[in-house]
This record gives sequence, structure tokens and C-alpha cells, in this order.
Amino acid sequence: MTRAIEARGWSACVQVANDVFGSLWAANGSGEGVAVFIGAGINCVGRLTSDARARFACLGPLSGDSGDGHSLGIAAVAAAVRAEDGRGAPTALARSIALYFGRASAQEVALAFHDGEISEDHLLEVVPLVINAAAMHDQVAEGLLDAQADEVTRYVVAAAGQLGIGRERFDTVLSGSMAGGEEWPTVLRIRRRLAEAIPEARIVVSKALPVVGAALAGLAFIAADESARARIRDGLNPRALQVVGGSAFLNLPGQ
Repeated sequence: MTRAIEARGWSACVQVANDVFGSLWAANGSGEGVAVFIGAGINCVGRLTSDARARFACLGPLSGDSGDGHSLGIAAVAAAVRAEDGRGAPTALARSIALYFGRASAQEVALAFHDGEISEDHLLEVVPLVINAAAMHDQVAEGLLDAQADEVTRYVVAAAGQLGIGRERFDTVLSGSMAGGEEWPTVLRIRRRLAEAIPEARIVVSKALPVVGAALAGLAFIAADESARARIRDGLNPRALQVVGGSAFLNLPGQ
């Protein structure tokens, strides 16, 4: 990617990085700390101004990843099937998952996923069912969300170890569809786990688009003033962007 962009001569200096670094920059403007993206998939990065970096393979099951929406959906369907056949604890998920997908049982739902009758993309739709069941104090659902929070915490602790900052104070940025707000069940659980593991970590929940961070990183490189940064933050926000065919376009007056 770097070679392809350099060949076009757009800039004298080119840096290409995973967009989770953009989330980190967007959240605090310095690009320092640890960022975890929690959505359909999961990714974690860390960065210090000393050029130290923390990275993970994030290839899914092949690299031992979990904690994302896809994995949570699989775990919820599995727990529902186990509840039905007697291997697992009873859970309201068995009924809610069956009803949601219009099947007689959770096992039929699992078979439909296996046979391709239901696309794996729909596993993400199981996540709200887990959150709703947990809100009703379903122990199995609560356990699934607790396990997710534990995994996210492991990422942050491991990233801090890679950076060599241990239990020092640093920003931990949470972004993605499963970290959509301060009061979200996933965020509240992660906050509690991190408070135990790294009490000094400052948790920042960010809704900013990664492109904001990319722009802020570029402005930092050329030592732009704060007014330029403010214009970027105001302009590159979801309300100012129009998404067409998967691409985002600025929608600013007069431009």
C-alpha cells in the first residue's frame, strides 16, 4: 500500500497504518496510548511517541481472537444449543434466538447457519439478544458479556506490555459498534475489568471516525496550529460526511 501511494507522488512523506491508529489519534489528538476496536471484528494497537508500537495479528480464530461481535454471536448460539440439549445451563437465549430467526429451536438456527440458509453476517444480530438477556440478569448472557470484557482487557494489558508502559497512566481508547457509549453494557464491564487490571489507565470512548485521526496525525507532522485541528474535528464528523457506495465524501457548505 505504501509503495502504491508513493508511486503516485501525492506527498513527499507517506505513512500507512491500520485505521485503529486513526481511532487513537482521533480520541486524544496525540496518537499515544492503546486503542481497541470492538465491532464485527476486533483489533488492538498501541503507540508511543518514542516510535514503540503494539500490534496483534487479529486474524480471527486463527490467531486466537475473540471479544468481537461475530465471536459473541457464535458463543450465544452455542450456549443456546447447549441449554436445549442439556450440556449447558438454562438460558433465555435458547428461546429468543429461535424466535428471532423464526425457527423451532436454537439447534435449528445453528443448523441453518451451518447449511448456509442463514448468512454468517446475521450472527451480529444475536448481540442485542445477548445484551437484552443480560439486562434481565440471565446468568449465561451475563457470562458471555463478562468473557468479552475479560478478552478486551487482555488486549489492553498485553499492548501495554508490548509498549513497556506496564501499569503507568495511559489512554485506553474504545471504539466500534460495540463500544458506542459510556453506559453501554460492554463498556461498563470493560471499564470495571480495566480498573482492576490497570487502575491508572484513562478510558476514552470514541465515536470519531478514524479518518479524523488520520487528518490529525498529518497536521501534527506539519506542526499545524490548534485552529486547523478544530476545523478538521468540525468538518470530519458523521453529520458532515455523505457516504456513497461505501466511500465517504465531505459535505461542507461551499466546498
